[in-house]
Amino acid sequence: MSNSRIKTRYFLMLFILALSASFKGSAQTYSWSNLPDFIGLERDDAVAFSIDKSIFVGSGNHGGFSESNLFYKFEIDKGTWSSIRAFPGAARQYATIEVVGQIAYLIGGIDLYNNPLNDCWAYNSRTDNWEEVAPFPAQPRWQAISFVVGESIYYGTGRNWTDFYNDFWRYSPLTDEWDRMADLPEKPSYERVAFSLINRGYVGLGRDCTGVFIPTFSCYNPTEDVWRVLGTFPGQPRYYATATRLGSKGIVCAGQNEAGTLLADAWVFSPIEEGWAEIETNFDTGIRGQAACSLPFYGAFFCTGLNVDFDRVSAVHVIKDIYEYQDFNQLYYNDIIKVIYIDGLPDNSVLTVHSILGNLIVDQRITAEYLSIPTQDWAIGVYLVSVNGRTKKIVVN
Repeated sequence: MSNSRIKTRYFLMLFILALSASFKGSAQTYSWSNLPDFIGLERDDAVAFSIDKSIFVGSGNHGGFSESNLFYKFEIDKGTWSSIRAFPGAARQYATIEVVGQIAYLIGGIDLYNNPLNDCWAYNSRTDNWEEVAPFPAQPRWQAISFVVGESIYYGTGRNWTDFYNDFWRYSPLTDEWDRMADLPEKPSYERVAFSLINRGYVGLGRDCTGVFIPTFSCYNPTEDVWRVLGTFPGQPRYYATATRLGSKGIVCAGQNEAGTLLADAWVFSPIEEGWAEIETNFDTGIRGQAACSLPFYGAFFCTGLNVDFDRVSAVHVIKDIYEYQDFNQLYYNDIIKVIYIDGLPDNSVLTVHSILGNLIVDQRITAEYLSIPTQDWAIGVYLVSVNGRTKKIVVN
């Protein structure tokens, strides 16, 4: 057998082993903890986002018909919460928020007078300033969903007091313009969950316009502007659930089922296998209406919400993928901005990157503790990243 064939088989075997370890054993690779409690008023149906090494939480309902316009920041390095500039628009709940290029964009929701909203605001954490940008051009709404692919925000579904929607739109922060994309291939729906992985958007659960709970997820390909139904979610159908990304996977937590019971379960989704695995949580009770975001190396954050006694809470739960974040010198691949991050490197570490066919892409000795490697110019495919002889696969798409 030729050396090239031996090399190809070797890297294929490494890829298969890494793939198997990354998901089949997932139930044992997650660790929960808590941040210090949120310092603002307890609330549900807020929004959360992350920039640099900070998470931000704000808006939402903090009792009765009292929507909030207050936002707070937790700095990972300092371990403390502080307030940031109050949101200058109408206080609201059921909005969505996404980050593109270090700027957070808040869209829609419902105000304290029960008016559905279509305004869009940009928050710059470096200047602590909010600026209104182009409003959403379709019907104002709340309980919509959003996700980011590349440098665009995708936004749709939701409801107002009389109508429900299945339209989907793309917002470009670069041009400050909105474009209508392909509608979801389902009845109009609301209170769904969404996240993005490997240049795809995933939307699922919630209820349709007749009140029927939706048990499925769909995948959106923005390059082709096409939706594809993935199949049935293995947990209970629900709304008021919360979802975000967890490293290279998605995670869905909690919510309220058809019987009105608040749930305390969690499920992770692998985009490679397009499969789900249930994992344990550390929620004290069932919970709904949490805000969620994620941060490379530090995990996914589930903030505030409403518990089974319908009391608003200030807890912030954190889940970390031990395999993905703690093992392998904290290597993480951000497929949105196309950068490999490696943290906690010992001095004189040896880094190599090979394609799945064995072609050497990177071969260097590292003297810094932290490293970022852009992959924008790499060909689409699977790569094997090795640090000091330990190998992990990434998918560049």
